[in-house]
Amino acid sequence: MFLKLNKTYFLFAGLLFLILTVTVSETYLPLYIYHAASFVLYALVLLFFYSQKERFYTEINLYLVIFSVSFIIVGVNNYISYLYNNNLFMFFTKDAVFYYHMSLSMASKSFENGIYYFLGFYDLSDLGAVLVQSTIYRIMESKLLLNIFYIGCGLIMAKAIYRISLNVMSKRYAFTCTLAYSLSSFMLFFHSSSLKESFMCMLIVLFFDQYVLYRKNRMIQHAIYAVLFLMGLLLFRPFLIFLCLAGVFTGLLLERKKGLAGALSVIIFFSIFVALYSEFNFYYNKILKGGDIAYVLETKESMVKGGVVFTYMVNILAQLIGPLPTLSPDISATISFFSAGLLFRVLLGFFFWMGVFYCFKNRVNILYSLIFYALIEMSALVSIIEGLELRKSLSHFFVFYIVAFWFLDKYDLKSLVRQKYRIRWLFNIYAVVAFFIVIAWNWRVRVPI
Repeated sequence: MFLKLNKTYFLFAGLLFLILTVTVSETYLPLYIYHAASFVLYALVLLFFYSQKERFYTEINLYLVIFSVSFIIVGVNNYISYLYNNNLFMFFTKDAVFYYHMSLSMASKSFENGIYYFLGFYDLSDLGAVLVQSTIYRIMESKLLLNIFYIGCGLIMAKAIYRISLNVMSKRYAFTCTLAYSLSSFMLFFHSSSLKESFMCMLIVLFFDQYVLYRKNRMIQHAIYAVLFLMGLLLFRPFLIFLCLAGVFTGLLLERKKGLAGALSVIIFFSIFVALYSEFNFYYNKILKGGDIAYVLETKESMVKGGVVFTYMVNILAQLIGPLPTLSPDISATISFFSAGLLFRVLLGFFFWMGVFYCFKNRVNILYSLIFYALIEMSALVSIIEGLELRKSLSHFFVFYIVAFWFLDKYDLKSLVRQKYRIRWLFNIYAVVAFFIVIAWNWRVRVPI
């Protein structure tokens, strides 16, 4: 079924890039062509390595492929940023510039004094980014060295995702799943940037990796490592700790309580976790940002037009199949870098939801906590109207890839003989509907929705 997915992606993305060429100005046409070439390269790389013999699928080969491609793409991304902006901040001049200058300032001080200096002005949730970057700049004041470090974070994530995947799928699909996530355009963009997402996502993936290892062998060291990785999120996005624990506890609850009692317990816990997250964010915006829902809606005005109900509907759609990709750099040069990966992610959404259904149906317990972590975060983001923000959604993307590729492997293993024709038919319909949704989304600037 992966071959079907890859062919559909090639046709899906190819038609979209061709049709939407008319929305691109002459200034950004070279960048648009680069994004189109990125999706072609991505599809060919996945197809080539999926087609290898079984003995090829080793960890060392996985690392070599990911490092080689990542190094080249990150280098090209930085070169493009320099051509257009005369800097290496990847069109992201707000947080990236702040992290860069604050990190240089901290690097000029002692480690302890640098931390005290930062906390005297800013929040704990941003300390992780500048702490990591200032440590790199103590070695060499080079953003490119930071990018190489982030590529290393990507390799660590790849090892963890591959190890989790091997528990539930064949080596071929575990390898392809890890490759698809690690080489996605959005992950390579963050490796190219001065932002915190690469390191933050690594901590989350490592937490679940150690949690799965602890479940398997009950060695206390894995539990300790899991706690340490989780506590590291205090310096990046503290409330993700709550979401990770919510996913774990909800998964364990469903494992122990079966039938109607288990389903009701999960629904209650799920609702409580989402409500708590929404309540926390409400007071955060009200007290620290000077507004509640009105403030949030105001900040989203540039992305969605149509009022509260329509905004919520678009956010729900974005979490179900997206975030929706923006192809034209004229709409947003930064977000356009995500397009090739997000187009694949949109198609993968169908297999994720099929995977969720069959995972619960077949009681694949090891995936419960990961799935609930993703579902709780998705629901929470919708409730605070942040479903369109890729930086907020990125932390649970690895779950989508693992669950979706688990389902693709299950499909190819002929575990779904009776449903095969129906699934292919439903996927074709889904791809067509998704195609027109992406067209409408990318045309929203010229034709108001």
